This record gives sequence, structure tokens and C-alpha cells, in this order.
Amino acid sequence: MMTRETPEINDFIAISTMRNRQLPDWSRARHLEIDTEVFLADDDAEPKEKVGLMKLWKIPGVWDDDVIDVLDELSSDNLEVGEAIAKVCDMYSPLWDEEVFNNQASGNYLVEWFEVLQEFRGKRLGHAIFHAALQASGAEGHPVFLFPSLDDERHAGRDYLRKFYEDADEKSYLVEGTNIHCFSSYNGEGSVMKKRKDLGK
Repeated sequence: MMTRETPEINDFIAISTMRNRQLPDWSRARHLEIDTEVFLADDDAEPKEKVGLMKLWKIPGVWDDDVIDVLDELSSDNLEVGEAIAKVCDMYSPLWDEEVFNNQASGNYLVEWFEVLQEFRGKRLGHAIFHAALQASGAEGHPVFLFPSLDDERHAGRDYLRKFYEDADEKSYLVEGTNIHCFSSYNGEGSVMKKRKDLGK
């Protein structure tokens, strides 16, 4: 177990399984399904005990006409993510985010599910586990969109999740008019560590 009072990202090891989603013959949509498991690291930096899970999708950039098809195919709830991407990538929108637009050339990441296993909750491990999962999933330097869970029974509620996402990265913000959080460039220019330092983590 960790000896430091405040856990660091390198106290954990994350393993991602990536696969192309099987699509109908008529579909031109491109998306990658990513399942990531996070483990405590032992003294030899080997996976020890599972502590968390994350499910992500790597989806096309907004200029690709297939992005809405992809999100609709995943779940109708995810269409709100498409609306958020469109808002921050529209040069004529007051929500225009040049950093998102420039960094999505090879795709955006959508975090559909993140969970710290029950026995590890309440130990201030959440953000370190979250970052270990995102880094192993290949999200670093890309726009990341996060959809708050609709199931408040499994989590502490949407307000808690919003605060959790806000505290995760210096470049995190709630896209106005939606429930979607965006990291314009996940850990761009060391923004994760800057935020952790600001929060005294």
C-alpha cells in the first residue's frame, strides 16, 4: 500500500484494452472503444490490486460528418456530447475554444464511465486513479469530454462529479448550456500537475 499521505499518479498502473467497434456495412463512422483498469502498483511497479475502472470512446473531430452518427450509435444520451463539441468548435459561437478545435485533429475522447471501487472510496485516491486511467488510455494532449453519471445512486451525485471534474485539470470547464465537462487539452503543458499543486495535492 502507498506510504505517502497524498497518492501520486505513479502509485498506480493502468492497463487499457482498445478495440474498433464493429459497425454496420453502411456506416462510415470511426470510433475506438477503450476499457481501462487501474491497479495499485507493488514495489516492483507491477499491478497489485484493482482500484478503479474507466470506459472511454475515441470519437472523430467535429468537422467529420460522422461524429453525430457515432454518438447516436453509442447512446442517444451521448448526443449532448456532440452538441457540446459543436458549440466549442464553432468559430461563430461565443463558446468557441480554439484549443479544443486545434487539438482534435486525431479525435476527441469521451469518458462514459469512471469508478473507484467501493473499498477504495473516501481515501483521497480518486483523482490519481482518474489520471492514471486517462494517461493509459491515450487521452493526453487531446480534448476530453465527460458526461456526468445519470445514476446518482451509484455516485455522490452530479454536483460532486462536477466539482471532481473541475478539480481534475487546469483546463477543465463546464460547457455552457450542457451537462458536459471539457478538458480542452488533457494535461496540456502539465495542466494536471498545475491544478494538483494549486489544490495542495
